[in-house]
Amino acid sequence: MKCYYIDDSMFYDTDFSKEVLHRFLNLCEHSANVIFISSSHYSLPLFDQFINDVKLHNIQIIKSPAIFDISGVRGNLSDIGLYIEGFPKMESYSGSCIEYDIKSNTCKRIYLDLFPQYHQDDMDMLLKNLKRMLEEEIKSLKDKMIRN
Repeated sequence: MKCYYIDDSMFYDTDFSKEVLHRFLNLCEHSANVIFISSSHYSLPLFDQFINDVKLHNIQIIKSPAIFDISGVRGNLSDIGLYIEGFPKMESYSGSCIEYDIKSNTCKRIYLDLFPQYHQDDMDMLLKNLKRMLEEEIKSLKDKMIRN
């Protein structure tokens, strides 16, 4: 079972929030069983649309505040954090989510806000430049070793 934890910052009506939410949906649509959401707001523009999108994938949503027991996974979700038994208490930050893998007993933070203006052409250029720099550095090190 995989669970994800986010806060309500993904549901704000900004370009950044929409991009992060889109990335989050792509991440969890194939693997999530439960999504925990810390929220201190009663309504947000994109939240209802998110609920409809997630229902299509049979993913359970739990919004704070909540004490839960889902198939033996027990914990407490508040407006500021999530505690699942057997894991450290976690807080969500804008632009990231926490992925809990109950089967392997691991949790990790996933940063969804890296490269917010991502374009494939930009990434290709970045990779080419990194490759060129590494090749130059390796050549330089080889030359130094030959001289010594």
